Amino acid sequence: ALAPAGLEASLKAAEQLEADHETTVEQFRRDVERARYGAQRAERRYRAVDPDNRLVARGLEAEWEGALRELKAAEAELARREHTRPLVLTSEERASLLALGKDLSAVWSAPTTTDRDRKELLRTLLEEVVMTVAREKFNAHLTLRWHGGLLSELDVPLPRSRPATVRTE
Repeated sequence: ALAPAGLEASLKAAEQLEADHETTVEQFRRDVERARYGAQRAERRYRAVDPDNRLVARGLEAEWEGALRELKAAEAELARREHTRPLVLTSEERASLLALGKDLSAVWSAPTTTDRDRKELLRTLLEEVVMTVAREKFNAHLTLRWHGGLLSELDVPLPRSRPATVRTE
C-alpha cells in the first residue's frame, strides 16, 4: 500500500492539490474585487442622489449596505481560504518521505516502535476503513482505503461467544 511508486503518486497528487488551491484562491480574490467594485458603485449612486428624494435615497442606501455585506463576506471567505492552504513539502521532506517508504517494514518491525506508534502510522496512512460484520458466519469483512487510492480487503474471523443469558431477579 505504501510502495515508493505509490508515494511518488501521492506526492504528485499533493502538488496538484496545491495548484488547485492556488486557482481557487485566485478565483476568490476576483470575487472580492467584484464585490468591492459593486460596493463602490452603490456608494457613488447613493451619494449622487438628490437628498430631497428620500424614497430613492433609502433604496440606494439599502443597496449600498447590501453590497458592503457582500464585500465583507467575500473578504472573510478569501481570508479563510488563504489560511486553509494545504501544506507544501520541502525537497528534504519529500526525499525523507520517499526513503521512509522504502524502509517502512523496518520501521514497523523495529523493537523501538510501540503499538501506539504503529496505530499512529496507520491513522496517517489510512483514509477510510469499512467493516461489514456477518454474525451468522462469525466473520468481519474489512475494506481499507489507503491515502493514494489503493484498496485492501481482509476477512477476519470473529470470536464465537456464548449467547447472553437473561436474568430476571
